[in-house]
Amino acid sequence: GKTVTLSTTATGANALGVAAETRFRGSYSVSSSSGPLQITFGDGGAPRDLARIGLRTTAEIDGAVSEDLLVFVTGPGTGAVSAEYRTGTVNAVDSLRARPFDIRFSSETRYSIVDVATGTVLAEREFNFGNDQSIQYRGLVIELDARPRAGERFRIDGNQDGIGSNSNIKRIADLQSAGLLAGGLTFGESYQQAVSVVGNQTRQATLAQDALKVVNEQATAARDRVSGVNLDEEAANLVRFQQAFQAAARVIQAANQMFDAILQLR
Repeated sequence: GKTVTLSTTATGANALGVAAETRFRGSYSVSSSSGPLQITFGDGGAPRDLARIGLRTTAEIDGAVSEDLLVFVTGPGTGAVSAEYRTGTVNAVDSLRARPFDIRFSSETRYSIVDVATGTVLAEREFNFGNDQSIQYRGLVIELDARPRAGERFRIDGNQDGIGSNSNIKRIADLQSAGLLAGGLTFGESYQQAVSVVGNQTRQATLAQDALKVVNEQATAARDRVSGVNLDEEAANLVRFQQAFQAAARVIQAANQMFDAILQLR
């Protein structure tokens, strides 16, 4: 490798904020003629030296981490490590099925959880069967109905070659919370929206019916006032006309009788 030196003026620091005559104990190497440029720092260097020349000294993992991330620091001296993460939707059941693990008992009171794919020991814990202690890992609860013995192993996998499982019915059950309909609505939300729309339209139709009923009653009353017939009034008029007719008939009858009486005079 070669030593990387940042030159500067004798009057002060350069644009990178590095003091004059500062030498970085770094080196670089090219893996091939068209390969990537690799820059590292030696025993006297530090990550902040790389940051001063515009390099990011972070380790980034794109995607979900299947297991706990362990950071090991070796060598003398002190240091600090910081981390950040962005959360996302992770299906724990599918994740566990894709990465089976073993529960291995080294004794009756101690076990370890080992990743099957890599053989990595993920956790080591104490176990007390007499206290009905269960084994919990990433949302799973494993209970043993008998005291374990040293050397026993239990494989937790996705039951890929099993005769049957409840995976299909769980997928069907998950449909209730999946936004599959227009606007990203779930079945329940879409049903509630439809019921709300129908309810509002029904309420508006009922109010319109009540209003039109009042208008109809007012129109009927106005028509009756102009051209309607009052049966009680007409019956009274008929009685009055009948009495007048009967009175006129009596007058005519009396006149006839008087006329006949006059004719009979001699």
